[in-house]
Amino acid sequence: MGDSKDDVILVWRFSPSDYFEEDLQVKDTDYTMTLVAGMVEAHINPERYDTDPVIRETLEEFLHNLFSGAQLTSHRPYELSRPSVCRPNFRGGMDTTLFVEACEVPCLSDSADIIITDKDGNIIADTKRERVAKREELSRLAGLRTIKLTSLLPY
Repeated sequence: MGDSKDDVILVWRFSPSDYFEEDLQVKDTDYTMTLVAGMVEAHINPERYDTDPVIRETLEEFLHNLFSGAQLTSHRPYELSRPSVCRPNFRGGMDTTLFVEACEVPCLSDSADIIITDKDGNIIADTKRERVAKREELSRLAGLRTIKLTSLLPY
């Protein structure tokens, strides 16, 4: 399997970029994978890619196993990104699909207000309105209780 202009190309990034110290190449009947300077490229026969629904996951598992094997001697952690998929299109360019990781972004705020609407723009939930209404109700109830208690006091 050589690099063909019709190949589907999976691309991963890894760090540290010198994890294997030298470039690596893995060849199979339907793909060629190269690991060079923090990047992995797998050139895959398009028929194989289209007929094997788990090939991306299989190759990613293979990469993690490859890194884990190297880790036994290097004793260094590694990071491997999710792949992007590049496919040739009919215009002669490439269509790219990215698979991104979910992330957690710390945000410091007194409160986060969310307004949920339906498809017609009608408000289904408004956290600020609900919070303000609850605060007003509790304040009013506390005020009423104070009025009742003070009316019972002998002055």
